[in-house]
Amino acid sequence: MSPTARDAGIVLGAWLLFRALFFEGMWGYDDLYHVNFALDPQIPRDVWEGRLIFNGLLIAADRVFGSNEVVWAFPALLGSLMLLGSAFFGGRALAGPAGGLLAGLLVAALPEDVTLSTDPVSNPLAGGFSAIGTALLLLGAEDRRR
Repeated sequence: MSPTARDAGIVLGAWLLFRALFFEGMWGYDDLYHVNFALDPQIPRDVWEGRLIFNGLLIAADRVFGSNEVVWAFPALLGSLMLLGSAFFGGRALAGPAGGLLAGLLVAALPEDVTLSTDPVSNPLAGGFSAIGTALLLLGAEDRRR
């Protein structure tokens, strides 16, 4: 097994462990609002329903895997994985293998991401897209310096 695959497995295992131990599921009115929209989609009427990428993923997950709290967390978990991958691979590119492992483990244990990525809210998905953009920006700046 390559060192990159081993480190990725360690980081992914830590990420999965924290999310399984601290799974929250539905816990607020916003969560109910998103799930109700996913169960009965229509033309978005307000800012909550207008989160088309998040709500589209929520609707797709609900249709493919059925209706339960774990499935409703899939879009947020996807965003959390994007954040984890950006930190891990960006850290490896900028600071070497040890930097990537440390960045990945820090993100895997980040309390805000652990709690938000296990319920149907759009914040982790937005954070995941932001992390990818930030990592690409930093990597591009690093390439220009060489």
